[in-house]
Amino acid sequence: MIRRSLPVIGLLVASSCAAPSRKLPPEHGIPHFHEVTSGVYRGGQPTTEGWAYLKSKDVKTVVKLDLESEGSDEEAVKLGMTVVDASGPPSDLSNVFGAPKPGRIRLAVATLQDERLRPVYVHCLHGQDRTGLIVGLFRVLHDGYTKKAAYAEMRRHGFHPALRGLHEVWEHFDAKTLPGAQPDRPE
Repeated sequence: MIRRSLPVIGLLVASSCAAPSRKLPPEHGIPHFHEVTSGVYRGGQPTTEGWAYLKSKDVKTVVKLDLESEGSDEEAVKLGMTVVDASGPPSDLSNVFGAPKPGRIRLAVATLQDERLRPVYVHCLHGQDRTGLIVGLFRVLHDGYTKKAAYAEMRRHGFHPALRGLHEVWEHFDAKTLPGAQPDRPE
């Protein structure tokens, strides 16, 4: 039995030694693009093709979490989408451990919760950390996720807890302390 497995094991070892494949850009022009729930999408800074893809999905509202210096959402405006500026750190290495301002967090989450603004796309530069935080808060407040389940989803989509400011916002989050973005369900 073991002898019959050796060729398979050999192939597995040989294939693991092969040159790593290059990460190709997504065919729709949006890094880390995912549908969160019906009418809510998340990801990174779209390319020109990405904005066209979002338009094809009838996105009406864009929640921008990255700074203008990280990427422009001008193309979204040209395509008729409304851009909600909820940008915040980390915007550079000097502020990589910073936390977004509470008002920006409330604005972003409230925009995702408002079904009249959907379909909505929320993004930061890479679509992992700032986006992960906002989507995690949305999951707890709107979708009834536990913090544990929402955090597990954040990690699956690339959230980096080493970004202390973002992680501390998550750790100290309580639905009762985030005015303007209250749970859609009874306590």
